[in-house]
Amino acid sequence: MAAGPTAIVKADRTNVRAKPAFDGEVLATLKKGDTVEVVGAEAGTGVDGSSPKDWTKVALPPQVAVWVYGPLVDGATKTVKGKSLNLRAGPGRNYSEIGLLPRGATVVVVRESDGWLQIEPPAGTYAFVASNLIERKEVDAPAEAPAVATTTEKPPAARPAIAESTLVVPAEVPEVKTAPIPPPVRPSVPADTVAPAAAAVVETAAAATAPAVPLPAVPVLADSAPRQVLREGILRRSWNANSPGNFELRSTRGEGTLDFLVNEDPSIDLAKFKGKHVFVTGEEWRDARWKLPVLKVKSVESAD
Repeated sequence: MAAGPTAIVKADRTNVRAKPAFDGEVLATLKKGDTVEVVGAEAGTGVDGSSPKDWTKVALPPQVAVWVYGPLVDGATKTVKGKSLNLRAGPGRNYSEIGLLPRGATVVVVRESDGWLQIEPPAGTYAFVASNLIERKEVDAPAEAPAVATTTEKPPAARPAIAESTLVVPAEVPEVKTAPIPPPVRPSVPADTVAPAAAAVVETAAAATAPAVPLPAVPVLADSAPRQVLREGILRRSWNANSPGNFELRSTRGEGTLDFLVNEDPSIDLAKFKGKHVFVTGEEWRDARWKLPVLKVKSVESAD
């Protein structure tokens, strides 16, 4: 399959997500100047109007591994046994689908976890990037044939390629496309939607001073079933009056709060990890009462 048009990343810490919304799983983080292969565009599905409505579908970066359900892969031949096989962003059916493999397709296994296989991303896997953070680039026109190739002499019959070169029409100069105007910055917008130099400042100011964004009249954030996750971040005390617990997990990359933390296990003392870089495991779910996901803590480990 021929490669699609490419785009250049304009902002540092640009997330590649599993679906066109800021609550989609982060599959990779790109830096300014990286390139991605454009697959197509898709409308966003963000909540409460805080997400941009313009996302670009891109080919999955090669450094990202995807997951498939192990029993549907032949252990000897490493080929798909079922009629088709979903590619997912994590080891579970509650993770987003990022592609599909047909029967007989071969996979390259990286590792196994609880019946799920992490594989190298095959052709056709995709993800999403906020369109205002990348700039589309047209494919460069091929160089013109040397002047000697335009001679009026009839070329030898054994060299038809030279004869064709006299008929090549120079490619038109590609149209310069203007990058789309990013949407207005709102207090609850994650760092993906603001200029790279001010992303961390805006996110921090919004978390400390901005009032809670009210839920829309027609709920667009439905409750979701819990899923087992592993999150990395900085454990902080939550000063949000609407927080379901006393602590929250903030991004190590300046993207704001990742989860509200709820602790029902008296043997886990979250206070001693305050301000530290940690790994937190537990059940994560969304509830219409809160803007952010809620993580029920099962264990906490220091990442230092």
